[in-house]
Amino acid sequence: MSEGGTIRETVDRALAQLIDELGHGPDRDVIETLRSEFAEPLRVAVAGRIKAGKSTLVNALLRQRVAPTDVGECTRFVTWYRHGFPERLEIVGVDGARRSRPLRTDGSLPPELGVDPAEIHHLEVFLGNAQLQRLTVIDTPGLASTHDERSAATRELLAIDRDSRAAVSDADVLLLVMAMDGRDSDDAVLYAFESQFDGLRKTALNAAAVLSKIDLIDEPGAAVRSRLEDVARSVAGRLRTPLAAVVPMATLLAETTECGMLTEDDVDALVALARLDEVATAKLLRTVDRFVSAEAPVPSSRRARLLERLDLHGVAIAIAHLRASGTPSLIRRLRDEAGTEAFRMRVLDGVSRNADVLKCTRLLTTLARVGADGASRTPVLRALETLWLDPALHGVRLERAAQLHSAGEAELPGELASELHALARGATGALPAVEKPALVEAVGRWRRFANSGRAGPAEREIADVMCRAYELTYERLAASG
Repeated sequence: MSEGGTIRETVDRALAQLIDELGHGPDRDVIETLRSEFAEPLRVAVAGRIKAGKSTLVNALLRQRVAPTDVGECTRFVTWYRHGFPERLEIVGVDGARRSRPLRTDGSLPPELGVDPAEIHHLEVFLGNAQLQRLTVIDTPGLASTHDERSAATRELLAIDRDSRAAVSDADVLLLVMAMDGRDSDDAVLYAFESQFDGLRKTALNAAAVLSKIDLIDEPGAAVRSRLEDVARSVAGRLRTPLAAVVPMATLLAETTECGMLTEDDVDALVALARLDEVATAKLLRTVDRFVSAEAPVPSSRRARLLERLDLHGVAIAIAHLRASGTPSLIRRLRDEAGTEAFRMRVLDGVSRNADVLKCTRLLTTLARVGADGASRTPVLRALETLWLDPALHGVRLERAAQLHSAGEAELPGELASELHALARGATGALPAVEKPALVEAVGRWRRFANSGRAGPAEREIADVMCRAYELTYERLAASG
């Protein structure tokens, strides 16, 4: 059992001891890699269909416009954004060799790589970006794109059940970006998600969906928001797998506001447009073509730039806000409309709280593969059993329990399923403050289910994990008096 400490300390101690026990060889190399990667930031993969707004979302997450948002060489490859100096691009070849390239003067990726695409496995971008101290962000090529081999690379990256050493490079968290630009029905978006990621074990901890490009929906703002809330509830309720959240985002507005892309000249142009009467404004905002070509007190080129930064929806929001409140709070209003803060609170804060649980889940999965056969089987399985039984890693057992239910390997009554996923979402913290009798009742509730005829091995495992969670809380309450 553990000598005490956090998940990170417990795992590092166990892996260090296992490395000492193993002789030189491939298994030891895998364990050493696991130990090194466990100390790294949480890995968040951003995936979705081509032109869904993935790179725009990445830029908003990093608060830096570095990922290319137009079609170019860099968008064809899995790209890892890591914290590091000097800032640079490293092209990792299929043979493992690395070629270093400077970033452009504005800090973005170069349009051309100067390397035969067939020789490139993936890209790594090192930035002195504070956001990357807690998250490693992985931008993936568009799934169902014309580059079938690159779509396959994305699926390989995300397939956490793949039985190979590539498991040490898997993502810990998946952000699926689904464009809501009116070209597809809600059902088409939903089915695309399920078909692309069939077989990936997703839970309410390690997967979330972003309904992107909501700024392109041609409806009044209030109607858009109401519709998207309905769509978010529908998607969350109809997916076979529960998600941490389904969050609507105006990704272009998010990129513009988070990356500081709206200049004083842009604001001056918006102020000039806000001085027009409402009839003239309505005509100007009718279509994109009319907005750029119609007569107005702002040059056509500057209006085209506003569309690049805000799109027509964002321009309309900005003009309405300027008329009502003036310039001081314009950026805040646009940021609220983008939905960035809601995304950070509902998704990023949640995965950050559970970072060690999520990383440990992936680590234990890889340990199980290493211990499946070979000369290292006995010491690896012994280390695995020790970690599974350690109280410090009980949150990881809760995550596995959530995975079993999410993957359809265990069936639970609705109220017990809700209880499981609610507890898993707070796996790294204490349970909600409850009285001792309520904890005793909770243990009894799960024991009765485990002993019923409805419970098979997977259900009994989940019941055991839940009982232990409540028992640990009871012990803490008893110890505190």
